[in-house]
Amino acid sequence: MKLPFVLRKKYDAIQNKNMKLMKDKDKQLKLASEYSDTILNKNCELNTKLIAAETKNEELETKIKELEFCLNDCKYENKKMIEKLKLTNIVKKQLSDLTELKDGKSGKRIIEGKSVLVKDKVPGDKVYNLARLLG
Repeated sequence: MKLPFVLRKKYDAIQNKNMKLMKDKDKQLKLASEYSDTILNKNCELNTKLIAAETKNEELETKIKELEFCLNDCKYENKKMIEKLKLTNIVKKQLSDLTELKDGKSGKRIIEGKSVLVKDKVPGDKVYNLARLLG
C-alpha cells in the first residue's frame, strides 16, 4: 500500500509544479500582453510623428522651390542692374571726357573757383554714339 501513497505524493508534487508553471506562464502572458500594448502605443506615436514630419518636409520642399524661383529672379534682376551700372559708368566717363577741359600734362580736370571748366563745343558724332549707348 505504500506504493499508491508514494505515487500520490509524486503526483501531487508534479501537479504543484505544473500549477506553478501555469501561474508563471500566465504571468508571462500578462507581461507579454502589457508589453505588446506598450509597443503598439509607441508604434502609433512614432507613426503619427513620422506622418507629421513628412507633411512638414513636403511644406518645406514647396517653400524651398518658391525660394529657388525667387533666387533665380533675383539673379536675373541683379545681372540686369549690373549691366545698367556698367553702361552708366561708361556713359559718365565718356561724357566727362567729351565735356571737361583737362590739363595737358597730368590729365586732370581744370577747376576754377568751385566749378569745372567745360568745352564750348562737343563733336556731334561722339554725342550721337553716347545717345546710342543709352538706348
